[in-house]
Amino acid sequence: MAPITPTDLELGFTQLLTLARLNPALEKELAASVGEFFTQQDTPQELQVDGLLNARRHQEWFLFERHSPHLEGVPCERLLGEWRELVADKLEDCDRGERALLDSNAGIFTVLKFAEDGAACLEDLGCLQEHSLRPNPDAPPLETGDLIIGRLHPDGDGAVLASPAAGVFRNPELHGAITADLAQRRSSGGPTLLRFDQMALEKAFFQLTEESTQPDATPPDFDPLDDAEDFLNDAGLAGSVIQDTLARLRSTPLQPNALAVGVKDELAEILDDLAFDTDVDLTKARAVLAAAWHALRKETEALLTSPKDVNLALADFDRGKSAGRDVQGLLDDLERDLGLEDDSGETMDPPAIAHPDGVARPMVMEFRWEAQASKDIHLSQEQLDSLDLLIEFGSGFDQPEELGAQAIRQFLFFWCPEQRVQPKLIAALGPALAAFCDWAKQEQSLEVADWQGSGEDWLGDLQRILELNQSLPKAPESDGDLFEVIEAEDPKGLPGLLVSALGGVPFRTQSDIEALRSIQAGDLLRAKLLDEDRLEVRTIYPGSIRENPDA
Repeated sequence: MAPITPTDLELGFTQLLTLARLNPALEKELAASVGEFFTQQDTPQELQVDGLLNARRHQEWFLFERHSPHLEGVPCERLLGEWRELVADKLEDCDRGERALLDSNAGIFTVLKFAEDGAACLEDLGCLQEHSLRPNPDAPPLETGDLIIGRLHPDGDGAVLASPAAGVFRNPELHGAITADLAQRRSSGGPTLLRFDQMALEKAFFQLTEESTQPDATPPDFDPLDDAEDFLNDAGLAGSVIQDTLARLRSTPLQPNALAVGVKDELAEILDDLAFDTDVDLTKARAVLAAAWHALRKETEALLTSPKDVNLALADFDRGKSAGRDVQGLLDDLERDLGLEDDSGETMDPPAIAHPDGVARPMVMEFRWEAQASKDIHLSQEQLDSLDLLIEFGSGFDQPEELGAQAIRQFLFFWCPEQRVQPKLIAALGPALAAFCDWAKQEQSLEVADWQGSGEDWLGDLQRILELNQSLPKAPESDGDLFEVIEAEDPKGLPGLLVSALGGVPFRTQSDIEALRSIQAGDLLRAKLLDEDRLEVRTIYPGSIRENPDA
């Protein structure tokens, strides 16, 4: 039987959409859901024209993902019986046409290479699977490294077809930012396999690019900040409100690797205010203010202390300390040199502080010096030195508040096992970390309460886990999925562990690693399932961390 063709796919999709629109209640839901899908802009008038790509993406989301209150389910599933009757004499293979619709999924895909027949080998950056995209002479030509963002449909013959509304992005910087963001999500304890719904992709990639693409050649005298001020002034905002708006963007650093700008961030809140107080075009406002936010980030980076200056400031402190100068006076000088204090002597708010080497190092160094000068903090040199691990862990943190309780727990219970930290180091790190968190809460106003494990002997439990990890091979942090140990080695002699994927069905598995015989129920494993009953374990984590609701 021949695979589904792009023509077959369009026929099946069109008939499904027709069925939805023939239902008055569904037609009403479809019209009302436009604002639900396009949340950051006014409803485009062109959405009344079915052929436009933005309308197609909205329709795909409505049919394949959105729960219909009227149907009490997803339309593509609830309308399936009627659809089969409608296409029975139109599609050569209804079963394959049905699977092409029901088994479709939206995601972020990258072109790895091309086969001899012109098919593109795609990698799903979220689910880490590969697909063969059938050649389509009617679609724009692809190149290696391109990003395809949107919906893919199985053709029934092992390959996939791309929706005509899927976007193709040829931008190495965007590609790098996405892969870095996904790697960070996985390495911070998130799931290895990530799935994206079509609404999230719309917010992240399409609503900012539909009408806001900047020309390739920007006029030399173009200033995004002046453009933003002019735009807000034309919208009728007072001068003080305009300056306050720009100050809000300036005080909240733009994350350069964010998948979306203007969604659940400071810019989104500003857009909400504009929507309430003005009649401004929100699509244009989002583009103009996003450009201004990028300019403000560059402006802030230009004013930051360079890495060399940070090192010089720390070296000056060490020299002064060796010369016998007053420690408190040296700390005051250090805060001034690192930009932690303004000219009036009042400490600046943490969100306005950023350090190119990461904020963890200067914070830990300041704590060490205060600990050595204080009579209230009693730590050995070995204990103070153990905080080098925290510096390494927090090297990418830009703001002090990022080193909160959740980050400390991730550091202890996920990062340390993954990095194969020696168990003996934890004995020194425990009291040092406790003193550091007390100091950070008092001196830096950080939210670091309840950073310890919830068990009474969490430190001993962590040492046991680190000892177990010494027997495991070093592996990438994101390799494998998380499993919970339900039952350790069976006392009756049954081989292997009883485990389950988080929230899944328990099953018994085997492993060749002798150390796993001393594992305990409740421990977590990052492992790769090789077959039905064999796990290849990458890292072991203490299960007590899951007992904490914020973990």
